[in-house]
Amino acid sequence: MKRIRLWRPELSQKTAAHVMLKHRLDLPDYYGNNLDALWDMLTEISQPTQVIFDGPNNDYSQVIENLFLEAAGHNSNLSVQSNELRVISGAEVLTMEDFMSHRLYRRMLKSDYALSLWQHNELKGWLLAQESTEALIVEACQADDADYVLLLLDRLIRDWPDQRLVFLDDAPAVLSGYSARQLHVTVYEPTRSGWNV
Repeated sequence: MKRIRLWRPELSQKTAAHVMLKHRLDLPDYYGNNLDALWDMLTEISQPTQVIFDGPNNDYSQVIENLFLEAAGHNSNLSVQSNELRVISGAEVLTMEDFMSHRLYRRMLKSDYALSLWQHNELKGWLLAQESTEALIVEACQADDADYVLLLLDRLIRDWPDQRLVFLDDAPAVLSGYSARQLHVTVYEPTRSGWNV
């Protein structure tokens, strides 16, 4: 079975969404870049295909996802899986104690800022940060998928605008593309005499 994963934030703008769908679904050149044309393509899929929607929802991604779900009802070769993600921060972390390790839970309670990313009751990623006078220090960041790291960092920047980020560990590899979005990221590495840029 062919599996295609679609990241909902990439489906937020109509034009960009259809360009991405054409590429990801390998649609023909004559694809019309609109919902009617997408319906025609989805109902004509001839090999078993599973499409997985992931990431936070937005208005246009919901329209597209609904179209996929409806098309799957008309084409037995198409199946759709909808993954729901939610970001939890602040006091709401306390409600998730039963679903994470005791050690991680205690670390989250001690941090100035803790973010966790959940799919149903399964932890998919987390980030811990401390506030300093010159920067927001990201102590640790871990996620099952690079897209999840970006989602956590997007939320971090939204909650702490204009704040310089400092990573006490190696910055996630996905940050090479993320820093192009005008984020000032400094990676600190341990040396014998302390921390060095």
